[in-house]
Amino acid sequence: LSRCRSMIIDLTVPRIEDSAGGPTRTVVQLADALSKKNEAYVRLFSQSLRGSLALLPRESGVNCYIVDTRNRLAFELGLSGRRTLRSAHAQKCPQIIHSNGIWHLLNHWSAQAARRHAAPLVLQPHGMLEPWALRWRPNKKRLAMAAYQQRDLNSAALLVATAEQEALNLRRFGLRQPIAVIPNGIDHQV
Repeated sequence: LSRCRSMIIDLTVPRIEDSAGGPTRTVVQLADALSKKNEAYVRLFSQSLRGSLALLPRESGVNCYIVDTRNRLAFELGLSGRRTLRSAHAQKCPQIIHSNGIWHLLNHWSAQAARRHAAPLVLQPHGMLEPWALRWRPNKKRLAMAAYQQRDLNSAALLVATAEQEALNLRRFGLRQPIAVIPNGIDHQV
């Protein structure tokens, strides 16, 4: 680590593909912005399906750990991402883990790592707990909620909502942690 960068911030997003849309773009741009701060050593963890175009940070200060996954099942299980997280954490533990999105197992592995290393978990659902989102594949979400998602949500030190309405819906969902309402800052010239 550089002497001037004392804080390690891990950002996790399940997909880093150019075609993945919203959270991918905002997380990559967040990684770029954080790396410009001399206090932060930023590590970005994600995965892409083999043959897809990955959207990578522009700043050289971002350390990318992108797992190139061969098939859809491996992607959904996020096992390669789990190994990558463990390997990076064995070398240097993060001070903050910022997990972007929920439901995906790569997000679960990062929440699990936060608990294991006693690092604060910042969890940003990106609208995935909105009422309309919960109605899409509800059986799968009920199963995930029982298996791991509720524990991951409850273990977050901070929730990030992109709008007041999302913050209200997080409260309606029963989450009591502090919520920071931070609109997505997007560079439209990307």
